Amino acid sequence: MAKYTIAECPEFSVTVRGKDSPATRQRAMDKIIELMDTDELPTELPDGLSSEQLIEVKEGDIDAENADAAEEDAVIRAVRELNNLANLKIKVQELHQSAIKARKDLDILFIDTPIEQEPDQFKELLKGSFKVLKDFATASANYKEAKIKAENARTVIDTALQLQDTEPSTPAK
Repeated sequence: MAKYTIAECPEFSVTVRGKDSPATRQRAMDKIIELMDTDELPTELPDGLSSEQLIEVKEGDIDAENADAAEEDAVIRAVRELNNLANLKIKVQELHQSAIKARKDLDILFIDTPIEQEPDQFKELLKGSFKVLKDFATASANYKEAKIKAENARTVIDTALQLQDTEPSTPAK
């Protein structure tokens, strides 16, 4: 199978049977013209196109492109994981003080003195305290889970940064 693309639309490709040859290129041209006629290929070619202008896409090229895209996707996912960790850490810190106060509110349950508040006010106080403690516990558990995932994300980022450091740099103009 031979795969071809055109310079005007490199993300597009056609695959035809056979190895690269004039006949195979002509079959690829026929497919491209058919796709242009049906508007499936949204490219205008004011200077026309010949079979010699087709660019053969070799499997190694595709693998390299796929590897680059996969690395980019991994870095993007890693950044999202780290961002999630940062948001959860902030949420846990914000809820921490409220949770400490809510915990102190629960102490009234363990003393034998009568409750000084109205029963409805007391129930609302406890209901709010339980909600704060539950929210804190949930956020804390999510933070711990995200921290484990973020360790892997940090490794992905470190690896990506090492790859960039080893690439030859071009002089600034």
